Amino acid sequence: MLALADPGRDDVICISALPPYAFAPARVICKQMRSRFPGIKLVAGIWGFKGDAEKAKARFERSQPDRLVTDLQQALEQIEELVSPERAPSAELHSEMAYKT
Repeated sequence: MLALADPGRDDVICISALPPYAFAPARVICKQMRSRFPGIKLVAGIWGFKGDAEKAKARFERSQPDRLVTDLQQALEQIEELVSPERAPSAELHSEMAYKT
């Protein structure tokens, strides 16, 4: 599927992963996407994850997504912010929403 991807400069790629084995495949896909499309915006959805989001994001090592979300509402908010930053909530609110567990 990665070979078929042809994102535009302003596109956002969403990676969706389900526990219990969500991090390894999501990390591999992030790494591949960062390698192939260096400037692309990535959102990783680790659905239902209840742990520490900062530590979870660190598990992606050097290929971290721009945003790590755990539910659909967060995903929609973060994608909207990446696509239209001028309409995004304040930076403080963003910080709370992006890493809310």
